[in-house]
Amino acid sequence: MHDQPVSLHWCDFPAAEEEVQGDRHIEESIQRMQSVIDVVRKLRNKHTRPVKTPIKEITIVHGDESFLADISNQLQEYVAEECNVMNIVVCSDVLKFSKLKAVPDWSVLGKRLGKKMGLVAKSIGALQQDELIRVRDVGSVEIEGETISTSEMKILTEFVRPEEFSESELDADGDGEVLVIADLRVSEAMLDARTAREVINRVQKLRKSSGIQIADSIKVYAEVKQGSTACFERVIHGNSEAIAEAFGSQLTLGAFEGDKVEGAVFAETHVLDIGLGEDTVELELVIQKLSMS
Repeated sequence: MHDQPVSLHWCDFPAAEEEVQGDRHIEESIQRMQSVIDVVRKLRNKHTRPVKTPIKEITIVHGDESFLADISNQLQEYVAEECNVMNIVVCSDVLKFSKLKAVPDWSVLGKRLGKKMGLVAKSIGALQQDELIRVRDVGSVEIEGETISTSEMKILTEFVRPEEFSESELDADGDGEVLVIADLRVSEAMLDARTAREVINRVQKLRKSSGIQIADSIKVYAEVKQGSTACFERVIHGNSEAIAEAFGSQLTLGAFEGDKVEGAVFAETHVLDIGLGEDTVELELVIQKLSMS
């Protein structure tokens, strides 16, 4: 006890830990991952695509192989969940889907170059694709007798859409460094996944409001009151694995036939979108608590 300080206010600040090799790489990968998520949200807003509707595929384009490796492995599950994307593809060939464009930083170069700035800016804008790749890799370029570093100019990535796609089918955006291409085409399977996700969400909310604990075993019933029973059955069968993982058992199609014992059976009715059109189904969702934690 005598070794303990009299007061926290008399203690020295702890010494900062030295940076571990790899920390900076992790920070950069997380920042770029956040850029990817922000870009996907921006594309969703542009095309009025709510988060509950999955996106078929995104392609992440960046020249840094280590970042793409992170996205393909440790960060992939988080990006897919956060963006509700069914598939993630990475590409290090920035010219496969885009073209590069150089823009001088006038506020920095203008002060340094003075009257020579106009001539240098014109030459920067005229740099060809292979030259821009080399500048990006090396970090600088010689122009009009001046060494221009990448901190004094921006190399932007601009999407080049294939002719066979419309903007509503394939669109892209980025932060100038990371380019994200989104396949916005909609399929019946994707919309079925959306409906299944909504069913899971509604059941989990009912579970929480009813005071059912995570450790409690439950059985879930879904009865179609209005709408296409066949369509809803297709949704459930096509997404049975995700539903079983969420509930701990498969969802039972049809009405709950047992006794609605107070404190053990909970029910709600919801109307959900279903299919490619504007169809809906009205469901009665019932949770039966089988055992207590």
